Amino acid sequence: MQVKRRLAYYINSLQNQLCGMFLPGGYQEPINQRIYRCLVKWCDAMATHLGHRYEFLDLKFMAGGANIIQINDPKVARKYDAFLRPLPGYNPDLHNIAPFLEFALAGKTIIQQGDVVPLFTAIDRFQDVRHIFCLPYQIPCAGNFRRQGIDKINLGEYQLYGDLNARRAALNGPIIVETQLNPLGGFLQINLGDPAVADELTRNNFKQVNFSPRRAGEYFPYPGGDTVEIYFPKSIYPFGILGMSGQKIICFASSGLSGRIGNTLEGITLIMSDGFSAEEAMVLDEGFDVFQMINPMKDDHAFTCTNEELLDRVLAFTYDQMLLDTAASVNNPVNGPALGGDMREWPLNRDLLNQVEIDYGIRGSGLDYADIFPVRLRRSQIRSILIVAVPKNPQ
Repeated sequence: MQVKRRLAYYINSLQNQLCGMFLPGGYQEPINQRIYRCLVKWCDAMATHLGHRYEFLDLKFMAGGANIIQINDPKVARKYDAFLRPLPGYNPDLHNIAPFLEFALAGKTIIQQGDVVPLFTAIDRFQDVRHIFCLPYQIPCAGNFRRQGIDKINLGEYQLYGDLNARRAALNGPIIVETQLNPLGGFLQINLGDPAVADELTRNNFKQVNFSPRRAGEYFPYPGGDTVEIYFPKSIYPFGILGMSGQKIICFASSGLSGRIGNTLEGITLIMSDGFSAEEAMVLDEGFDVFQMINPMKDDHAFTCTNEELLDRVLAFTYDQMLLDTAASVNNPVNGPALGGDMREWPLNRDLLNQVEIDYGIRGSGLDYADIFPVRLRRSQIRSILIVAVPKNPQ
């Protein structure tokens, strides 16, 4: 089965449910059919019984608002059942661990139980193939998709997205890409004889050859123009990684510029396995503005803010961004037919953003946050998790 796991998480807080937009007409994650490798944080009572607070587990989430989370591995589930039975609120028939979790966070697994997940398996979890392969961007084409005229396309994205075998084959050599596409509700055609197409491929650092490509970045148009054989290089992105070694949580924010400077998926996997000795690791995102280390050090190596000051500044930023995003949602209601134009009235936002406003009035009003973020966060509607470092217990 082709698996396309998106970042998802459950937080036992205001919403007490699995976070997801699930907009009508949008991508619907088949939660009931998936097993999610998650970093979990146990509540105090369970952590006391287990002797640890954090770990990675394979979990099943029950969709439909049931708020049931189960451990997938039967042996592990039986072991944990013994710890959970004495705790108030545990139902041994449902084996539901949700009431005992502070959060469960799922990403795209690259290291599991000390073993590096093979790349040909790891890429199944990446819905955006541009994070794996360097595709020729903005290639001229003609056609339409869903009643909209299309004049630019990322060459190969359609095939790699929809064909798992093509995606795996492209890891180690060239693949054949059709130039006439028939997506549901559309038709697109790339004219390989058009000089503008060749020019754009050259600008994307792809070189035309007169034989089957042997190196990444080469392409060979087949006679007739209906297909092209192309060898995609590995893509470079500023990946954000979360992992564990023992009970140590490892946060790795890889810097760089998408497609130009940074690490490949293979590279960051080696850094986590060989450099940090991670026993578990997952990719959270591929954007430098999404996952980053904040709270820079001063000249004397002291941190700029205490954890409490840092949280207050993040709150101030969140409030300001909320105002900007709310105005944008009203002026440009992209989800209007489904939810209405004001994002503060969306079901997942209503209680959460009201609480942000209350907290801001108490703690964050007027605070400056310009110095704590290396890159300003600009992606609306990110459900954020802030991991705060604390001093080691001297005992």
